[in-house]
Amino acid sequence: MKIAGQCQFKIKRQKFEFQINFDVPQLGIMGIFGASGCGKTSLLRAMAGLDFHQGSYFSLQGVVLQNADIFIPVEQRNVGLVFQDFALFPHLNVLQNIQFAATRNRTGNKIQLAQVLRVLAIESLLERMPDELSGGEKQRVAIARSLMAQPGLLLLDEPMSALDDNNKMRLITYLRQVHQTFKVPMIVVSHDLDVVTQLCDQLLIIKQDSYQFHESVHQAMLSNDSAQFNSHQLVSVLDAQVMNHETAYGLSLVQTTNGTQLTINGLIEKQQTVRLTIHAHDVALSLSAPSDSSILNVMEGTVVNIKEGQACDCLVTVKVGQDLMMCLVSKKSAVTLGLKPAQKVYLQVKTHAINSAGQG
Repeated sequence: MKIAGQCQFKIKRQKFEFQINFDVPQLGIMGIFGASGCGKTSLLRAMAGLDFHQGSYFSLQGVVLQNADIFIPVEQRNVGLVFQDFALFPHLNVLQNIQFAATRNRTGNKIQLAQVLRVLAIESLLERMPDELSGGEKQRVAIARSLMAQPGLLLLDEPMSALDDNNKMRLITYLRQVHQTFKVPMIVVSHDLDVVTQLCDQLLIIKQDSYQFHESVHQAMLSNDSAQFNSHQLVSVLDAQVMNHETAYGLSLVQTTNGTQLTINGLIEKQQTVRLTIHAHDVALSLSAPSDSSILNVMEGTVVNIKEGQACDCLVTVKVGQDLMMCLVSKKSAVTLGLKPAQKVYLQVKTHAINSAGQG
């Protein structure tokens, strides 16, 4: 994994104290996930240079921003920070808000204004004032403003918190396109597991005074024995490509990178790559292939692992081709079906239970 930065922070805040050590990937979007109060935002503020924490170290693109002798202030750091409350200047229109960021540009115009406007689809908003924008539009303008400062790292603090589900999915697609177009390392903080699994490539999980970094969000979710998630949070994460359409029914046929074929809702452009997430509690199991069923996605698989939860359920990991998927069933169902490792089963998933976000 190519490294953009190195972080060793000792976060101290009243009675809260936490030490964390991780590398910032150069490629991919890194998620920081954890419950409220675990230190996610404090960590982002320290990286941005808004807060000083004694005994910490931070370097970015080979430049030391903090150590025992150095502390580069926020206005001199090549770091963009997008807050959850957008923080747009209310007396400036959209274009003026975005152009304001050019005053912080010290690295040349590698990222061009026209390209930023196009990727974030805000060309039509330039003359509007912030109070005339929707929540999703405000967030895209705030991201555009940060990009125009030519950051070496883009930090986003709970970027979806004020958005409804539809706008969340749109912003996820925009952020994937931003990363792929401008190749800026990006860190997204969220307490929403659906957001990080749809958006992120790597995942740093913070829980109380412990943390764990995963180079793959796919593997992070499969590492369910870490006790970082409760069973009802768990999702299978699959990257897939759109292969064909059933236009008359508004459906797309996709194939995962490992060859599993699925039908999903919506007509998505052919050959586009999409991130699929399927909650474990939305997957049903049977011992024989169902017939005369309304469920379109039926897959044959082999049970890999069965783990009893704290409640009256079991988490079953099933291998479908080369993909691993999770299914949450009741303990009674597990006993009734006689589930055991190496057993052949059939997974059933409704199309509306598969969430998808474009990856550019």
